[in-house]
Amino acid sequence: MIKHIWSVVCQGSIEDKSTNLLSIINILEELTIEGDPSSDKILPLPIQVVTLWTRTNSDIPAQAESRYTFVSPSKTVLKEQPLKINLSKYQRLRARVNFSMLNFTEGSGIYTFCVEYRGNQTEEWTEKASIPIDVNFHTVDKKNTVTKAKKVKIVKA
Repeated sequence: MIKHIWSVVCQGSIEDKSTNLLSIINILEELTIEGDPSSDKILPLPIQVVTLWTRTNSDIPAQAESRYTFVSPSKTVLKEQPLKINLSKYQRLRARVNFSMLNFTEGSGIYTFCVEYRGNQTEEWTEKASIPIDVNFHTVDKKNTVTKAKKVKIVKA
């Protein structure tokens, strides 16, 4: 069996090859985006979901499937990425799943990154993590008076 330990949404991560340590860059909890939402409003900001998986029994190799989804405030799946979890050789796996060019078609609201798991293709998906991102669209009027935020603002924890 495989166990989900944690997941986090960030801008990226860096793995030190000599120490195998992972540095997580800019954890995301909120995004403020300039302009009005529309069907063509795509955020070119790189977003990564980092997850730690481990074997429940260190002596028994394990494999499973995971699925990472980006979900709108109305619960519509906007993007989906599958990932095989292979713990045949190692005790743990740090999965780094990249999302880019995300579309915020529903405007401001709580968007969610979901991490799901199943042991094999015959099993149902089980949600292991649900990470909310508060997305806010703000505009600037013609007089260049900032009525709300002007650029993409990344709020860090």
